[in-house]
Amino acid sequence: LGGAASVPAADPAEAADEDWCTRHFRHRLLATAWPAATPADYAANLVAALDEQQRYHCTNSHRLHRLAHRLHGITVASFWLAGAFAVAELLLHVTGATTGGDSGHGPRDALILATAGLPAFAAAVHGIQSACEFGKLARSSDDMYEALTSLRVDVDALVRRDPALATRASVEALRAWTERFLHLCTDEATGWRTALADKNVPLP
Repeated sequence: LGGAASVPAADPAEAADEDWCTRHFRHRLLATAWPAATPADYAANLVAALDEQQRYHCTNSHRLHRLAHRLHGITVASFWLAGAFAVAELLLHVTGATTGGDSGHGPRDALILATAGLPAFAAAVHGIQSACEFGKLARSSDDMYEALTSLRVDVDALVRRDPALATRASVEALRAWTERFLHLCTDEATGWRTALADKNVPLP
């Protein structure tokens, strides 16, 4: 804001430790001709970025909450079905119902299989839900959405108060809100990397 963007050259002591991707994008940034822009243009870009991030986190939160609830529902239903099959098998045993004659396969065999298999299936689904932490990731998107909404309110108030952002105070306020947005996104991305580090998910 208020001047041409500049990217500092690599420290020779650190250049050897940089990967090719970092060196490539450093070169591209240094070679980029940045167009002139007014503070109002920066404010419009910030609003657009806030809107995009809000849409993403709203959608992501909804999907993760729905996935977590479905997995929880499958787990609970499997345990209840296992209990119902166990009661049915007990009733067949008490009443002396046939197991299917010479074939060795009948209703009791199927009930025993279901009684033994459903708890294992429910435990597997619950393990997937616990390992992936869909609920925790959904809450992270919820918190991010609320923080972005609060920031959007502040930016909107600034633009309404000074649409052209003609004063130094307005420019400094816009700079502060932009840095706040960058910190929010950086912290959120770091949190996702930490949460997914042990989930066998390929991370860039």
